[in-house]
Amino acid sequence: MKFLFSGNHDMDYNNILAFLDGFSEQYALGPLIVQPYALDRVIKEVYHDFPCKNGIENASIFKKAATFVLAFVDAQPIINPLPRDKFPEDLIHINNHQNGLLALLMVFRGMHQASICRPKDEIITLQNEIEIPDHSLIDLVDAISNASLNTHFKMLTLFLEQLAYKTNPDCQYPPKKI
Repeated sequence: MKFLFSGNHDMDYNNILAFLDGFSEQYALGPLIVQPYALDRVIKEVYHDFPCKNGIENASIFKKAATFVLAFVDAQPIINPLPRDKFPEDLIHINNHQNGLLALLMVFRGMHQASICRPKDEIITLQNEIEIPDHSLIDLVDAISNASLNTHFKMLTLFLEQLAYKTNPDCQYPPKKI
C-alpha cells in the first residue's frame, strides 16, 4: 500500500490522482471531477485521525485500507457520477457510488504485494490480487457508500482481511478453536 501510505502527503495525493486518471482512461470516461480540498482531507484524516491506538505506523494493511476507504467515502472527493452506459445500473443507482467503488479498487490494488507482519518477525506477502464478483462488489459499494469511520471501521477491516485471505489462502492464520 505504499502508493496510498508513502508517508509523504504530496506523493499520496499525486498517486491517488494518477490512479483516478488511469481508471478514467481504462474505461474511456473522460475526466473525473475531483475536489482538491476533499482529497486533501482524505489524506490528512488517514494520517492524523487514524483510529488505532498504536497509530498508522504499527497498523495492519487491512486497518490502513479500511481507514482509507471510509475517509474517501466520507470526503466524497469525486463529484461526478460514473456514466450509466459504462457501468451496471445497480451500481449507478447507489448514492456516492463513484467514491465507494474507486476507494475499494484503490485498496484492492494497494493490498496486492503488500506485506503482512506476523509474530516472531515473520513477513508474508499477498501475492494474488484481491478478487470479488461484480455483484458482491456492487453490494459492498452499497454497504459502504454512507459508512463512517466511527461505525464501520472494524467491520470493513475484517471484511478486507477475509477478502485478502480468500485470494491468498496461504497468508491466513491457521484456524484455532475458541
